[in-house]
Amino acid sequence: MDAGKLANIPHIITDQDKETPYTKSKERLIGVYGLTDKQKLDQLMKGIKCPTNTKPSLVLQEVRQLSAGLKGSEILVRQAWLNMLPLNIQMILVADEASPVDLLAKIADKMFDLQEKSTKVAAIQTMSMNRQQLAENQVLTTVCAALSSLTKQIVGIQEKMRDREYRP
Repeated sequence: MDAGKLANIPHIITDQDKETPYTKSKERLIGVYGLTDKQKLDQLMKGIKCPTNTKPSLVLQEVRQLSAGLKGSEILVRQAWLNMLPLNIQMILVADEASPVDLLAKIADKMFDLQEKSTKVAAIQTMSMNRQQLAENQVLTTVCAALSSLTKQIVGIQEKMRDREYRP
């Protein structure tokens, strides 16, 4: 904290509780200089500015740090984090509503690593792409769409099975 801000808050620094030193000071400093819940929520909805080459798990840590203390923060964390991921990763992970966010982050990291490798190769191949390669790309896109659809169906079946297990 810079000297200008410290000059404005001597009563916060000097007024300490003997049993829990620094607790009141910390709370007051956060209250004075920390983000309000509204500011945190606004920042989450706008998206955290992270470099494009940041691993999804690191983005998740930033989102969690910003959402600390917000009510319903786990739902906010999940949605805000998913919205910050590259679209191709979002399309796959958004279908999995049952898995914890930490597991999705591990999966997203693996996809991100593969994406970096394939992007470099794709940039080289794009220059000499012929009709056969275009057709293969279309087939791959169709397979990805089918995989996403199957994933949604599996999640639906799992939910139905869970509902049946909990009924007396």
